[in-house]
Amino acid sequence: VASSSGETKALRINGSGFRYGATVFFGDYEANITYVNSTTEISVVLPFGHMQRGTYTVTVENSDGQRGSKSSAYQIL
Repeated sequence: VASSSGETKALRINGSGFRYGATVFFGDYEANITYVNSTTEISVVLPFGHMQRGTYTVTVENSDGQRGSKSSAYQIL
């Protein structure tokens, strides 16, 4: 997961099997905007200003209901 700065965070997630209409969660926080760039990359905007410090599991749920998660994939210090 790569990020930019500000009250919201623009992030890029790399993986595989991503589908149009996917939803991304950081713990219980849903990304504000999700754009599937390709089957291997998703861009999201995260509500960073509303999230507490800590480590988050990142979950991608495809439009067909399949989902994948990575524990401790994103940390706010």
